[in-house]
Amino acid sequence: MKNKKGMMALLAITLMLGLVFTGCGAFTEVSKVSGYLSLAQRVGRSQRGGPVPLAVKVNLNENWGNLLGAINAAGVPVNLDLSGCTMTNTEFNPGSNGSAHIVSLVLPNDVTGITGDFSAFTSLRSVSLPASVVLEANPFLGLSDLTFVVRGRGDLGTIERGRALVYGGNELVSYPAANGSITLNNITAVGRGAFADTEMWSIDLPSATSIGDAAFYGAVNLQAINIPAVVNIGNNIAANTGGTELTITVGSSLESIGTGMFTEITVRKNVIVKAPESAVESITAMREGFRGRGWNEGAFRLAAQRTTTTGSGWWAQTTTVNNFNTNINLTVEGY
Repeated sequence: MKNKKGMMALLAITLMLGLVFTGCGAFTEVSKVSGYLSLAQRVGRSQRGGPVPLAVKVNLNENWGNLLGAINAAGVPVNLDLSGCTMTNTEFNPGSNGSAHIVSLVLPNDVTGITGDFSAFTSLRSVSLPASVVLEANPFLGLSDLTFVVRGRGDLGTIERGRALVYGGNELVSYPAANGSITLNNITAVGRGAFADTEMWSIDLPSATSIGDAAFYGAVNLQAINIPAVVNIGNNIAANTGGTELTITVGSSLESIGTGMFTEITVRKNVIVKAPESAVESITAMREGFRGRGWNEGAFRLAAQRTTTTGSGWWAQTTTVNNFNTNINLTVEGY
């Protein structure tokens, strides 16, 4: 018994030295990570002291898959620091396999963009990334407990106590933790998928003039969208949303609506579009646009129907696709 206790104490001391090492340096070989995490598991470090700190300094384009494999095989929650890693291709791709064991992630200093998303990283609670990163779409889908840390110089920043990413302080990029009733007074543009897969039930964007594609896609509890200053609405913004009631408030500045606003909605949904009394007639004329079908009326431009071709050669056939959804019961009201 004494020998066993002594061995466990020795293992604990060894792990402590490893933790100290990772505080001032990093693993330069992925092969050594497995042993380190195995040791942490044996002494119960992750159960008693939270996630294990893990810093690595490798080329991610060559080693990311192997590193994820080592972390997943160990089954130990980790705080992963990749800040010292190099990248041949500076666009970071999380991959489709992911990891349920990475609790916090520090992205490399060299990263300039992100391709793909982190939806397979189900335990992720914190992400640190350079302010110089450019995000074309929201890569943090479904991570409802996520907060951000932005470091260095650049246009990227945070609002909402670190729960949302913005460019220049007013262009929303990502808000995966949006829940309940949200009001963002200073946001003038909402990026692609910025609120996708969130749990919020109401969103108020009084200054937003542009709503990007799939902005509210998959928001399961969404009941109200207030965008009185909106000029342009992208494609599929409320597709796959849950519930049976939705109110969308717009203003008289609305000029264009993309197609497929309510695609992937398979149950009856009552939608009320509220507009100023002076704009009700024009908004009513765009009714089919709100339902997902292209439309043109005066100065308003809605995305037209698209065509698709099946077959080839003599058998080629072109058909019209309009994304019309008969499950939507839509009415327009003045205010």
